[in-house]
Amino acid sequence: METIGRNDACWCGSGKKYKKCHCQFDEKLKELQQEGHIIPSHDMIKTPEQIEKIKESGKIMRDFLRAFVLQ
Repeated sequence: METIGRNDACWCGSGKKYKKCHCQFDEKLKELQQEGHIIPSHDMIKTPEQIEKIKESGKIMRDFLRAFVLQ
């Protein structure tokens, strides 16, 4: 995991300072990693906007399957 200063901009792109955004989250991940858990990289974490696009894509696929495959 990369090191970032508490007063730097958060890695997630929110525009907030790291200490007010993902600092506690990352500290918990470090604890879990030290316990031996596998921790994914930050690029696995999705923003609310990305999650909505994923949901939209799923709905499109569901409708396609209903219309053409599951007749």
